[in-house]
Amino acid sequence: MQRQREDILKLLADCPNVAIAGGHVAVLLNRMRLFGLKDMIDKHHIIAWSAGAMALSEHVVLFHDSPPQGRSNPEILDVGLGLLRGILPLPHAKRRLKLKERDRVGILARRFKEFLCVALDEGDRVDLIEEGHWRPRWSARVLREDGTLKQAEA
Repeated sequence: MQRQREDILKLLADCPNVAIAGGHVAVLLNRMRLFGLKDMIDKHHIIAWSAGAMALSEHVVLFHDSPPQGRSNPEILDVGLGLLRGILPLPHAKRRLKLKERDRVGILARRFKEFLCVALDEGDRVDLIEEGHWRPRWSARVLREDGTLKQAEA
């Protein structure tokens, strides 16, 4: 394991940026912890999407309003790596959330009100302005406690 960690550190030494893709969020989180990735990348510029963004947040929240087995409620899977502080990324929002149902949107926003809950779809992004302050961009939407969505800036 130590050899693989050293190999990763060598690769990262020449990389100003790190890209973390999606996949199975529990597996991603497990492997990131296994190799101690948090401490390796905390000074890099990070581009993450889908489950990659979820794993980097403070809490990994599983959500889907219309799964095959029937309606479900969002649930906390685990503590994330905590590199994305103050934000709860909700990737593939159009497919997974009933964003027109104000009651469900409001419940999700209130349940995680300490975070900026951001519905993300293809092409959306959220920029870090300064530690803990985020600016959703493009068509990203912020979930509000009253069940409405705030459209992001271009």
